[in-house]
Parts: sequence; structure tokens; C-alpha cells
Amino acid sequence: MRFLRTHSLTLSLAALLALCQLCSLTKIKEYGYVLRYVLGQYPSFTMVGDRLPYPRFYLREDVCPCYKKQREMNRQSRAVMSGLISSLQKKGVTVVILPIPSKVAVERAHISKRLPSCVLWGSLADSAELLEEDATANYEELVAADPAHVVNLNAVYEQWLRAPPDDYLYVPSDSPWSSLGVALAAKAVVDKLGGAEPAMTLVKPVATQGEFIGYLQLPSFFVKRSPELQWQEPLHTLSASRGGTRGRVLVFGTSYAERLKETEWGLGSLLGKTLGREVVDLSFHGAGPIGSFIEFQKKGLQYKKGDIVVWEFPVRHPPSAAERIPLG
Repeated sequence: MRFLRTHSLTLSLAALLALCQLCSLTKIKEYGYVLRYVLGQYPSFTMVGDRLPYPRFYLREDVCPCYKKQREMNRQSRAVMSGLISSLQKKGVTVVILPIPSKVAVERAHISKRLPSCVLWGSLADSAELLEEDATANYEELVAADPAHVVNLNAVYEQWLRAPPDDYLYVPSDSPWSSLGVALAAKAVVDKLGGAEPAMTLVKPVATQGEFIGYLQLPSFFVKRSPELQWQEPLHTLSASRGGTRGRVLVFGTSYAERLKETEWGLGSLLGKTLGREVVDLSFHGAGPIGSFIEFQKKGLQYKKGDIVVWEFPVRHPPSAAERIPLG
């Protein structure tokens, strides 16, 4: 019996020791991630621009639209966009296309003049200088295809940043646009439709943390005590329409349009409020350029005369000729 008790005690002590060692290893690992961040070492698929007052993170793939391969994508996109506009106009539907410029292009003043290669494991020797004309040329080419229907959001953002250049039009620790970026985009859509310019109002700031913070694997105790990782996002709204209008606003889009979707600060909500229309928002994360059109068809919905279609997609992932948009 004494042997069993002794053996049981030995096992318990061994288990406790193993647990302590595991906890110690975890702590060591956490402090390792903190040290990596402090020294400016980041995961290979990300890059960081200015670090104050809040670090601006970028996905490596955001660099790609600055390179030549985007031109062929633009050529295919123009054909897809033209076909959509032509088909829906025959149904009495107005179309506004909203390509989202890359965060890298808009915030180029806040990042190094030398960018990492688009190739994931590319070396610094593979880098290319980010010239201002390179950052916007492909986007402008896409917009020029049909300026009557395509919103030049890059120009809108650049105009805004001339006055308060440090405003965050994209979430610092994520890829999608901020509430300010959403509100400016909604205003640009209303302008493209020929409506009266709505007033924009700052409502309140809320704590916002993008998913890039998770990529850094920083321990919660460090994140909570780091002011630079505690971004307070200013929420913006637009003035409401003075009277309702017949017809709907149909929002087709990706994670950009989906951001803040269930709130009054989202793209669809702002457009519905400003235009005085019912909103059908089919945007969702991972939709790609045409996923929400497929969702529209699956739900058995139909276009109606007088509808307004707002189609959002990031310029780094425009529609291609291989993708067929169901038009009902």
C-alpha cells in the first residue's frame, strides 16, 4: 500500500513538473513573439509601414496590383464590366461599379520606397521601387474603361488625404477599409448617381482590432498594454434622404462591403439611408468578384426596373473572362 501511495505521489509530482515546464515553454514562446515584434520581424506574408501612432500592416499580395500582370486582368475585367452594364440597362437597372484601390497604393506615403517581391519567398534583391505612377496607373486604367459607371475611389481618397494625410482610410491592422473609407465610398457612389452630396458626420470612436494582430501571435497581456495596438476607429455616418424613393439598392461585393454590414455604418446601410431606398446587401467574405451575384440567383431574386446595382470588388481581384455573372 505504501508503495502504491509513493508511486502515485511520484506520478503526481512528475505531472506537475511537466505542467510547469509546459507553462514555462509557453511563456518563453510568448516573450519570443513580443521580442520578434519589437525588433520589427514580421510573418513573411505581411509587411509594415509607419508604426506610429498605429502600425500600418499590409498583406504581401497587396503589392501585386502595382506590377504589370495586372494589365491583362484589367483587359478582361473591362469586357466583363461592359457586358454587365449593357445587360442590366436593358432591364431598367442602373449600375455603379466600385473597384477598391489597394491599401498599398493609397498609403504609399507611409511605407518604404522599396517593396518586397510578390513572390512569397522573394528576396530583397527581387524588390522594385514603388513609384507613384506605378501605384495608381493600373487602377486608373480600369476606371477609364467606363468613367460614367465606374467610381474613381482612388482619386476620392487622394483628394481627402491632401488635407488630413494621417487619416486611416483602411483599418491599420487589417486589409479592409475603415468606417471613414466606407463613408467616402458611399458619398462617391451617390455622386456618380447624380444625387445631392450627403453631409458626413463623425459619430463616435470604437475600439477596433484587425486580424493582423492575431497573425503576430502576440500575447494578450502585451496587446492590452500597447497603446499602438489599441486603435480607436472613428465611426462616420451620412445624412439621410429627405424622402423615400421607389426601387432598391442591390449591393454586390466582397469582405469590403461586408465590413460593418450589420450596422448603420456599413456601405449598404449608408447608401440606403442617403438614397432613401430599400437595401438588399448580398456581400460576404470570400465572395470574390462574382460570388454575390451567384448568391442573388440562388435566393431566387430578380432585378426590377428602377433598381440600382452597386458592385464592389478589390482591384487586386477583379472579375476575369472565365467568370460568368448570372444575370437572371
